[in-house]
Amino acid sequence: MSTTYNMVLYQAATFVKQLRWLDSEGKPIDLTGYRALMQVRLSHNHDEVVIELSTENDRISLGEAEGKIQLTVDAESTKKLLPAIYVYDLLLISADGIATRLIEGQLTVKAAVSRP
Repeated sequence: MSTTYNMVLYQAATFVKQLRWLDSEGKPIDLTGYRALMQVRLSHNHDEVVIELSTENDRISLGEAEGKIQLTVDAESTKKLLPAIYVYDLLLISADGIATRLIEGQLTVKAAVSRP
């Protein structure tokens, strides 16, 4: 069962969000061998992926035994996102192919005023 977690991303700024996956006793889940995927779309049934974060494209890094998950999008990439409210979910896939939807929610992109 996933948790709803809404996030805000600021256009033209580096986005970094750190999360931790814990078991029911509050102990970190060992993420050794896992991969992760997060897709952002305009709506749940919209085909186009606005931005994708994954362990394959280095926008998600996993802290293995500590259960840490870091989401990162560079400022150059966030500059290209249009201000809007999007939907996303974050999947963690174990080495044996079991996919767990850890979190889901809205990702709000706020417009930049300063443009370096």
